[in-house]
Amino acid sequence: MKVKKAFREPPGKARLLAIGLVLAALILTAGCNGEPAAAPAQPEDASYLYQNGADLQVTLAGQAARVQRSDGKVLLAAAGGWYRDLSGDALRTNAELRPARGGFDVVYTVANPTDERQPLPNLEIPGVGLTANGGLDLLNPYKLYAEHRRLADEIGHDDYLIPAAGFFHYTNGNGQTVHYESDPSYGGQTNGAYAPVIAAADGDFAVGAALEYPFVDYRDPDAPTLGKRHIPRDRLYPRSRVYRDADSWRYVFTFANNDDPARGGHIPPGQTWTFTVTLRFAPARYWLLTLYPYKQYLARLYPQRYAPARDVSPVFWLALAYPGNTDAQNPRGWSWYYNKGDAEGHRYLPVDEITRALAELLPERGYRRILIHSLSGTYDVPRDHFMFAEIPYQYASNFETAMANQVPGALARLRNAGLEYYFWWGIAGMIPLDSAGAVLDRQTWLPARDKPFDLNNPEEHAYALAHLQDGLDLHAAGLALDAYARMEPAGALAWLDEIRERAPNLRLAAELQQDVYHTRAAIIVQRYSKGSDLDRNRISSPPVLAQYLNPGAEVEALLSRYGDLGDVAAHMRQLARMGYTPLVRPLLFSGHYIDQNDVYQRILEQSDKFFDVRGIDNGVIYSCFNGRDDDGDGLTDWPYDPDCPDAASDGEGR
Repeated sequence: MKVKKAFREPPGKARLLAIGLVLAALILTAGCNGEPAAAPAQPEDASYLYQNGADLQVTLAGQAARVQRSDGKVLLAAAGGWYRDLSGDALRTNAELRPARGGFDVVYTVANPTDERQPLPNLEIPGVGLTANGGLDLLNPYKLYAEHRRLADEIGHDDYLIPAAGFFHYTNGNGQTVHYESDPSYGGQTNGAYAPVIAAADGDFAVGAALEYPFVDYRDPDAPTLGKRHIPRDRLYPRSRVYRDADSWRYVFTFANNDDPARGGHIPPGQTWTFTVTLRFAPARYWLLTLYPYKQYLARLYPQRYAPARDVSPVFWLALAYPGNTDAQNPRGWSWYYNKGDAEGHRYLPVDEITRALAELLPERGYRRILIHSLSGTYDVPRDHFMFAEIPYQYASNFETAMANQVPGALARLRNAGLEYYFWWGIAGMIPLDSAGAVLDRQTWLPARDKPFDLNNPEEHAYALAHLQDGLDLHAAGLALDAYARMEPAGALAWLDEIRERAPNLRLAAELQQDVYHTRAAIIVQRYSKGSDLDRNRISSPPVLAQYLNPGAEVEALLSRYGDLGDVAAHMRQLARMGYTPLVRPLLFSGHYIDQNDVYQRILEQSDKFFDVRGIDNGVIYSCFNGRDDDGDGLTDWPYDPDCPDAASDGEGR
C-alpha cells in the first residue's frame, strides 16, 4: 500500500511524520474492510511554509524583526528601515509589524495632512538573508515564472535585480544595448507586470513578498493625463526591485518615476492610505507558495471569476489589413484585394474567397479557432497622425460597400467548417470623438480624437454596446480587447462583467498583463523587440504565477516573427505543453490579385504558412502542470507532488 507522498518529504518532516503514519494506518484499515482507499486531500498552501514555533522563530519587537530557522539559519534580520519617505516631513508614515503564519506582515500607514498631493514613500523590506553567491532564482512577474539572475547580468542597473517588467534592455539596430524603463500608462497596477509580488530563492530557502492594497480605490485625481489622448495616470504603478546590501538583500516596492517625478505615485491631500506587505518563508522548492496570502487577498477582493477556461489549442491570427498597405486606391489597407476597384474606385477585400481557402486549410492543419484582425480594414493616415497603426473601433461594422454583403456568408463558411472565430476589437478601452468632442457617429470612419471609455457616460455606453452587438450579430465566439487598460480600473472591471452578463458564452481576452483583469478575461502575452528581455518567443517555463493566482484561466502567447524559432510547429507544441495558448500570426502573401479565384489559389499556395498543429489540446500539458492529480495520491502538480521536480515535467503519474 502506497503511503501519501506529501509526508515523504514535507516541510517540517518530524512534525508531519506522525500524521503520515496515522493516515497510512487508516488507509490500510480501509483496505482490509474491502473499501477503496480515498486519496487524502491536498494540504493547504500554508502547511508547506516554515511554521512559526516549530521550524521558524519569528521575533518582532517594535521596528526590529528577526526570522530564524530551527537549525539556526537567519532568514531575515532588520532593525528598522521599513519605508523611505520621498517627501521629507510632508507625510506621516508608520510601519507596524504583525506576526502571521509562516512569517509576518508589515502594515504601512501613509497619511497626507497637507493641502497638496505628495509622492508616496518606498516600501522596503530590509535584511533578507538570502545567500548572494551565484545570484538568485527570481520571479519575473512579467514572464510569470522564475529566472536565475545575477547582478552582473543587470548591466546599467548597478546594485539591484529587476524582477518586474518596469525595466528591460534590448539591442538596437547598431548592436548597442539600450536600457529602457517602460511607460506604465498602458500597463496596469505594476507597470505592466502581472502582480505586485517579489519571490526569490537561493537554492536553500525562499522569501516571498506581496503588496496588498485596494487597486481600484486608491486613486490620484490630480495626476497629469497622458498626451492628447487624455489617458488618466491616476492609478498607482508600483515597481518591484531587489537590492543587494553589504551582507543581505532588500526588497523594495516603489511608486516613483525617476524620469518624471510628477507622474510617480502620489497620495491626494487629506487622505490616509494603508498598504500591507506580506513576508513568508519556505524551503526553496515552495517559493511560489510564499505568495499564498496575496492569492487569498485577490480572491477576497475580486471573487467573481469570468475568465475563460484554459484551452491550449492554437489560435490562428488572420490579419486582413496593415497600415503600410494603404494608398489612394486601397484606403483600408487590405492585404488581399482585387486588381479592379469597386464603384468608388477603391480596392476591396474578397473576403468570401479568403474564407473559402481558410475553411479548407485550417481544419486540415488542426486548427479550430481563428482570430480575425481588422475585418473592417485600417486607417489611411500619415505616420504622424494619432490613429496611424491603430485598429478601427468599428471592428465588425462599417464595411466597404463592395464587401458588406459578403461578410455574413463568408463567416458562415468558417462556422460550417467547424471553426470558431474571434474578433480583435480595436482600441476597446477608448471612445472615438468628432472635432467638437462628441461621440463619433457610428457610420463615420475616422475620428478627430478619442478618449478613455467612461462606462458611466450614457452616450459612450450606448456606443460601446452597439459595437458589442455587431460582434454578436456576426456570431463571434469571442473578442480580443485592444488597448483595454486605458480605461479607469473600476469601469474596466464593470464593463467586463457586463459583457459577460449579456453574452455568457463569449470568450474574452484582453491586451493586458494583470492579475485583477485576469479574473475576468484571458490575458495576451505579446512579443516585444527581438533581443529584448521581454521577447515572448523565448518563453522557457510555464506561467506558474498566473495559474497560481487565477487557476485554470487562459494565458495566450502571441507569436508573430519566426526567424529565430526554427520549427514553428514544434515551438507551438512546447508552448502548449507548458500551458500557454499559442496565438500564431503568420504574415501571408499580400498583393494585387487578378480575380476572386486567384485570391483563393494564392492562399492555397501558401499552405506552408499554416503550421501543422494537429493533436495540440489540453491533453498535451505537462502532467505536473495540468491541474489534475494524475497518480491519485491526493497531490496535484508542482510544487505539491514530490514526483514533480518542476512544472515543466511529466513526473506525476509515472
